[in-house]
Amino acid sequence: MNFTRKTGCLSILGLSFLLMLSACASKIPEEDWVSSEELSSSKTSYIENFPVYTYPGKKEVLVEERQFSLFDIPENPAEALVADHYLYLITGDFDQLEQLYGENEALTISLENEQQNFQEGIYIQKYLIQEISTLSQEEFQSLFSDSLQAEIDQWKLSEMVMVKAVIDLTWSEKGLAQIPQIGDGQYDRFFLCGKHAENSNDWKIFEIYSGEML
Repeated sequence: MNFTRKTGCLSILGLSFLLMLSACASKIPEEDWVSSEELSSSKTSYIENFPVYTYPGKKEVLVEERQFSLFDIPENPAEALVADHYLYLITGDFDQLEQLYGENEALTISLENEQQNFQEGIYIQKYLIQEISTLSQEEFQSLFSDSLQAEIDQWKLSEMVMVKAVIDLTWSEKGLAQIPQIGDGQYDRFFLCGKHAENSNDWKIFEIYSGEML
């Protein structure tokens, strides 16, 4: 999951693309896929039912030419993390963005690149969040395979979910001029969210995956 900042426009979205390359580089045998039994044995519970939740965040934010719009309201704390992730990318609040992440060095390094790009005017100008949804355990198991189990075990999560976001994105003029890995358009992103037993109310984003590689 290493990456190199080549053109100055490698964003967290670009990191997601690279992260999935290693996961999909070889054919994964069926017996290696994450099963409910494996999740149980790793002492990680996949959460499908949350208590009633009211999203306290913002649905529309304009900062100069940058825009965040949320068309699907989060229904649980994990989905709220994903919404706030895109909000802070638009507002440039990287300190708050860092607080959303769990112990993943790749995300931390990507965030540093993202901040430097932002200061140079190389950023995604619009994030329009068309859909945010939490995958069922069955959907999760159908999409993600063996490499994920090692990550789950590494982070020692007590609970986890996979949140899907469908986003429309538009680059800034300077960002687009850098020939980014992905252009303007609609994309699927998947966020592995979890928490530790000692921080029972503290959900974090531990990984981001690109839908193009699934």
